[in-house]
Amino acid sequence: MAFRIGDTVFSPSGSPSVVVGRDDAKSTMKVDQDFKAFQVATRHGLVNGLAPESREQFNAIMDEVMSDNDNSERVGVLQSKIEELKLDPRNTKLVQYLEGEVRHLMNIKGIKPRFYNTEEGKVR
Repeated sequence: MAFRIGDTVFSPSGSPSVVVGRDDAKSTMKVDQDFKAFQVATRHGLVNGLAPESREQFNAIMDEVMSDNDNSERVGVLQSKIEELKLDPRNTKLVQYLEGEVRHLMNIKGIKPRFYNTEEGKVR
């Protein structure tokens, strides 16, 4: 797996670090071991695998969502953002990460969705 700039990695001793540069020709990467940099990079969880511009968009969306104190409102805002982003197929990876955040938020806060999609054979 090739790490991208902004991804979180762990040193052999287990120290969290953030990838800040890459040299593909030498197959090396530059990592920042400062814990504050790690905290900034992971303020909304580990989002390894997102391109840097998608990561910025993810963090901006999550900053907006988390500014609301009502968890039900957070879920609603996040679901509407997801529906908006789904219209552009270039957002597929970003949408997957945001859908994961919705499921996580609903699971840890015990929120049940008002609307959801399911297959006909799964309901009675």
